[in-house]
Amino acid sequence: MHSTSRTSGFTLIEFMISVAILGILIALGAPRFATWINNTKTRTVAESLANGLRLAQSEATRRSHAIQFTITSDGRPGVVNPAQATNGLNWSIQTVPLLLTETGPEFIEKSQLSGANAGITMSAPTPVIVFNSVGRLSAQLGTPTTQAVYNISNVNGDRPLRVTVSPAGQVRLCDPSITLSSTTPTGC
Repeated sequence: MHSTSRTSGFTLIEFMISVAILGILIALGAPRFATWINNTKTRTVAESLANGLRLAQSEATRRSHAIQFTITSDGRPGVVNPAQATNGLNWSIQTVPLLLTETGPEFIEKSQLSGANAGITMSAPTPVIVFNSVGRLSAQLGTPTTQAVYNISNVNGDRPLRVTVSPAGQVRLCDPSITLSSTTPTGC
């Protein structure tokens, strides 16, 4: 009697077929994965912008004082009156001095629009938004007193986003490709 023992495992042919199937799946999924990454970068920038605007609005009501939110290209920390840019990579918050009663603006906070890199574009009505002492949009420094709209998109993504500030100071992040309704609250 002759006994043969067979070890279990993959043969070279089985391994090559597995690698080929894995390669095909990766090739099919890579373009969609790249689009997903670019859409995530767009969302990161939109959320950073919305959070900065919400912070400025809440500081205005907390301090009962006019607060200025500025989109800037100036990356230096703690700068009062930074260079304004509607397509900047940072935002800054400072107080607006009251006439003849204050010496100058007080710096509050600054942050990056953390995914604002190659491919991200942003259109803004103005680089400066001012919230009055009760958190509403103020006409100071050219701030629109109607709705302020920031459109953020990525040239390599397929999902643009919009950040809106209502005249009452409400900050909202929404998807412009979806119509707002009671069943789709994420729409614009």
